[in-house]
Amino acid sequence: MKIRANHARLVAERIARDLLNSKVMKFTEGMDPVVAVAEKHILEDISWEAEIDAEVEDIIDENEEAIEFQRADRKQLFWMVKRKICEEDGFVLDKDDRYSNVAHQILDELYEEDLVFFDVSETRLKSQIVKSILNFGKFQDEIEDRVREKISSYKREIRKGSDEYTILFDKFFIEEMGKLGL
Repeated sequence: MKIRANHARLVAERIARDLLNSKVMKFTEGMDPVVAVAEKHILEDISWEAEIDAEVEDIIDENEEAIEFQRADRKQLFWMVKRKICEEDGFVLDKDDRYSNVAHQILDELYEEDLVFFDVSETRLKSQIVKSILNFGKFQDEIEDRVREKISSYKREIRKGSDEYTILFDKFFIEEMGKLGL
C-alpha cells in the first residue's frame, strides 16, 4: 500500500481520531492542529519518495540505449536503482520502519509544539500511529478495488488517468470511506 498525496489528510484524520479514542493522549488545542502536523509529515514522506522516483526515472532515461541494448527489465532496474538511491539518501523503503519513522516525527512535533499531553510511553503512542496508518492501508486497497469496479460499470468508458476518472475516483473513494466510518 502506497499512500497517495490526496489521501494524506484522510490518514492524518484517522491518526488523530485513533489517538483521541485511545484515551492515552489529550489534545491541548483540539484535533485540527494534530491533523495538520500528521498531514505535514505524511506529505513530506510522500514528497521525498516522489523526488527519489523522479531521480530514478531520470537515471533510467539517461541510460535508455544501454538498457535496450542489454534488454534489461525496466521495472526491475527501477527498483534496483531506487534501493541504491534510498540507501544513499537514508530513505527507508521497508513499510513498517518507514511508518515508524513518520510516527516518530509526528509525535516529536506534537510534543515540541505542546499540542498533546500524555503519560504513557512514546513507544505505545508511536505504535498507535503506525497501527492507524496500516489500518488505513488495509481498507484503502479494498476501497480502491470497489471504486475501480464502480467506475468500470459506467455505460460509457472512462479512461483511467483522465481528469474525469480522477474526479470520480476521489469522489467515490471518499464515499466508500464514509460508508466504513473511516
